[in-house]
Amino acid sequence: MNEIMNKEIRMTSREVCELINQFRQLEGNKAELRHDSLMVKIRKEIQQSEEFGFNAQNILEVEYEDKKGEKRPCYSLDRDTIISLTISESFIVRRNVIKYMNELEKSIKEQQGKANLLLSIYNGGQDAVLACRVRNTTPYRNHRRTETKGGFCR
Repeated sequence: MNEIMNKEIRMTSREVCELINQFRQLEGNKAELRHDSLMVKIRKEIQQSEEFGFNAQNILEVEYEDKKGEKRPCYSLDRDTIISLTISESFIVRRNVIKYMNELEKSIKEQQGKANLLLSIYNGGQDAVLACRVRNTTPYRNHRRTETKGGFCR
């Protein structure tokens, strides 16, 4: 459950490359971004981050297996880095990437809500009782009903 609750948006450089190319095609741009070209941009981003004292720890070097079964380098990127890499792209590609990232974020939040509900059920509803106590109400005894995300306290 904690994995769902602590998720952040991360994509590999290969996934970002595919996403950018998908949105380039939508706008009628036939120029395809190659993964090796994106890797050059990412390395430049890392270099500039270090030069100007920014933290580049959100860019993680990882590997993937190519069609031949050989290990190849790629990067695991966070949301901010992905958006930063699209600055040189067209307006349509940038906006679609941001929209895609927002939809991913919304999906993660929905998963977190479901995980919280399951956790509450697993804990025998104790989380709801604790939430009521924290809010200085008593479950099922107070004269007013107070809505909470995981249920309600009366």
